[in-house]
Amino acid sequence: MALIKRCVMEILITLAIMAALSLVIAVVYHIYEIFTG
Repeated sequence: MALIKRCVMEILITLAIMAALSLVIAVVYHIYEIFTG
């Protein structure tokens, strides 16, 4: 059971990192669009 829990935690962490990266990219892209008009 511990192994399954660890796998689930790793998947959740990976998803959280991907979500954070996509959010950062979206914000940077939005700022870039504002500055380039």
